[in-house]
Order: sequence, then C-alpha cells, then structure tokens
Amino acid sequence: MNKIALKGMQFYAYHGYYEEEQIMGAYYNLDVTVQVDFTKAGNNDNLADTLNYENIYSICKEVMAVPAKLLEHLVQQIEHQLVSYYPSIQGVYIVLDKLNPPLGAKVASSQVSIERNYQKKCGKCKAPFLCHNNASCWCHQYTLSDSVSASLRRDFTGCLCENCLSDYGS
Repeated sequence: MNKIALKGMQFYAYHGYYEEEQIMGAYYNLDVTVQVDFTKAGNNDNLADTLNYENIYSICKEVMAVPAKLLEHLVQQIEHQLVSYYPSIQGVYIVLDKLNPPLGAKVASSQVSIERNYQKKCGKCKAPFLCHNNASCWCHQYTLSDSVSASLRRDFTGCLCENCLSDYGS
C-alpha cells in the first residue's frame, strides 16, 4: 500500500457555526493522506506518474479559504476535490483540527476526520477496480433503467466494474 501525505498544514480561516467564529477566524491544522499506486514513479523518478503534493496542498488551501459552518463540510469538500482531480486515488484519510475552539473552557482542538477506501471488487467477475461513487466517477456515465438497477441489486452484492456494468447500460 502506497501513501502520500501532507501533515500539519496550517491555515487561518473563518469557519464556524456562529457568526462570531466566521468574523474572528481561527487556526486550523490539516493532515491529508492519500493512498495511490506510485510504483511506476518510484521506478522511473517521473513526477507525471504520481500525485503531486503541491496540487494536493493547493486543493486544501482553496477549500479552506471558503467560509463554512461545519468542519464536516470542509473535509468532505477536500475529499471530493481530491478524487475529482486525481481519479487514481485508492483511498483518503483527512483529519481537520480547529485549534482552541471557543467553548468557554480550555480545549486544545475540536477534530473531524474522514477515511474512505475506493478499492472495490466487482460483484459479478470479482475483478478489483476503483469507484469514488460521486458525480465525477466513471460509473455515473452509465444510464440504467429502474428495472435493470433493481435486477443488479438483487443479483449481485456491491458495485460492478466498468467492463461488467457496460453489459447492462449505456
């Protein structure tokens, strides 16, 4: 399992449920770990064959710059942006800490995290494949009738790979 991580990214941003939080701002620490096969880059020393962590940082910076009420929203936005930009991502682990949250007592941080594994095994042929299960995923290009969808759910456990799904829809 190959991982690329950026640890301890620090941002000053204007997130929070209460208006005062969005006016005053706070410090945030962000850790992002992505699972990806970088074997080819490891062998040939070519940046084009891996994920550029400079791009990962840019995505995080862009998301953190847009005020949000919930930390949960921020980590999901980071996840969606990462897998949209890098469809080869096999999994993510994102941890966001809001430092010294205004709770009326000394609290080091509040934290939310998200962990996803996009590696699937086809319910029909058992071949491994990636599915990010969002609008940018390859599977959303297929249109299936309600009866075909119901039949697939009845006949197979889990998702189907692109090769098998292509037999049922267009």
